[in-house]
Formats: sequence, C-alpha cells, structure tokens
Amino acid sequence: GVDNESGMRQIAELIRRKGYESVGFAGELTPNPQSHHLERVRALERFLAGSGSGIPEVPRVGRYSHEDGRVILQYLHERKQIPRCMVCGNDDIAMGLLKAAREYGIRIPEELAVIGFDDDVNADYLCVPLTSVHQPLEEFGRLAVDYVLEKMNDPGRQIQLTIEPKLIERSTT
Repeated sequence: GVDNESGMRQIAELIRRKGYESVGFAGELTPNPQSHHLERVRALERFLAGSGSGIPEVPRVGRYSHEDGRVILQYLHERKQIPRCMVCGNDDIAMGLLKAAREYGIRIPEELAVIGFDDDVNADYLCVPLTSVHQPLEEFGRLAVDYVLEKMNDPGRQIQLTIEPKLIERSTT
C-alpha cells in the first residue's frame, strides 16, 4: 500500500508553507470508512496540530466519488464554513469539489485551494490542474508480480510493503 503518513505529511508541509489558515478534509462519506481514509484524516490532523487549522466534520453519506465532493462543498457553502484549503481523500472527490466550486463561483486557488490523493491520470488535464499525492501504481504492479513469483516458491511467505508517495504540486494550490 501507499504510505498515507508520508503523503499527509507532505500535504501538511505544503499547507504550512502556503500559510492556509483553515483546512478541511473531504473523505469517504460512509458510516464505516475504509482504513486508509481514517489513516489519512488522522495523519493530517496530527501533522497540522498546533497550526490552528481545525478540520470541520462533514456529513457521511457517499461512496468516495465525485458526488461526495459536491455534497461536501454544498454543505460547507450553505453554512458559510468553507475553509481556505480542502484536502480530499482521493482525486474523484477533489474533482467533484472543483466542479461544485465552479458552480458556486469560488475561485481556485485564490479563494479555495484543493489537494487530492492518487494523482489520477486526469489530474493534470482539468481546467485547473489538480495538486495531488502521486501513488506509483506501476511500482505497485511490479511489486505484486514479484510477490506472486516469490509466493509460488515459498507458499507460506507473507509480506507487507508500503511505498512512498510524492506530492505533485499543480495549479489548485
């Protein structure tokens, strides 16, 4: 898997460097979130501790999708609680949030910075290219093949690997 701690540390460093005074997290909106969602939001909270950037709670009603991003921004917009920067649990959520921001007339990144996680192949092709944490999928694939080959030779072998992601800074921050 990807090292969520490292990805969120890189995001927190960018947030501090840019001086964003308030931060929100748009993640998996389900009653029972996946473990990587929890790792990401907890790591972000830990890395931003003491910065004054609280992470507001948002309703949990989606499926890690574009719709989640839209619902989250609508929720925050209606309450006039849009933070200066939104960190998204994945790029699909970020893309939905960016679309909603355009509909509300919120300027990216002047009024709202947006950061995704995955570095989707489309991230660089959006109207405003998305800053995102790159997960090296090709490396994941190579390691999976290596593991299967090793497992064939040693059926009892088990390994757990984490790969260092890299923050790709683009125009949304």
